[in-house]
Amino acid sequence: MKQESQEAWVRFVQSPQGDHFRLLHELTRGFVASICVRLRLSEDDIEDTQQLVFSQILELAQDQAAALALPDINEHIAKLTQTVGGTLK
Repeated sequence: MKQESQEAWVRFVQSPQGDHFRLLHELTRGFVASICVRLRLSEDDIEDTQQLVFSQILELAQDQAAALALPDINEHIAKLTQTVGGTLK
């Protein structure tokens, strides 16, 4: 998954189309949900966390240089999820 999601991230940043984002989302949403479960968030908070994390990912992708400089999108998503999820507890 790690390699696939990194490739999907690069593809989305280089060509920000809905299909490319959908693939990234599909590859990483379970990862986000599993972190939320470990944080013991409610179902509503899990949904809110996912929406906030992916909206921040969309914002980051707008700065192509910064987005492509990320060495590991999965690690970035994990940190975002922990930060956002932690504020909803």
